Amino acid sequence: MKKGLILLGLLGLIVVGGLYAKRKFYDPKHRLDNAKTEIRKLADTNEIKDGDLIFQTSLSEQSKAKQFNLRQSQNIRIAE
Repeated sequence: MKKGLILLGLLGLIVVGGLYAKRKFYDPKHRLDNAKTEIRKLADTNEIKDGDLIFQTSLSEQSKAKQFNLRQSQNIRIAE
């Protein structure tokens, strides 16, 4: 009986943790809020200015190629 309660408790913690992680990292609304916050921080520190282009990146090969090509261009700075 005790083992069953412990396993049930652990399962509950895993489910709650998974739902929290999903909401924090994968929920589109929160991802958009995180992006807006990051842009505000960059703008406040004058790392980006009016007219700067901001590219969305991912782990795809196409995104890596785009980042490589941008680094090779003149007057292009990529904030990491």
